[in-house]
Amino acid sequence: MSKLVPGDWDTVHIFGEYDDRERSSGSLGSQSTWKATSRRRNTCCLLCEGKQLVRAAETSSGNLVPGTYSSALILKGWPVPGSTVLELIDPR
Repeated sequence: MSKLVPGDWDTVHIFGEYDDRERSSGSLGSQSTWKATSRRRNTCCLLCEGKQLVRAAETSSGNLVPGTYSSALILKGWPVPGSTVLELIDPR
């Protein structure tokens, strides 16, 4: 993932559309960071250096598995009828 999104970050937090906003923001140490970068019904990817937000991206894609991953995260995808399957592999 670090090759797709260059910069000084070491962790990506992926939050799904049904994640509890207040509880998930605790992993960043700031509720305002999460609320400022999220919209309902989207998946939010927060790229951080420690607990400092570096970059945020939203997607309507429902095939990203929520969790916390390192910058070494590998995304593998393949097509299936009507969609794409993504596998998230974190070697760390």
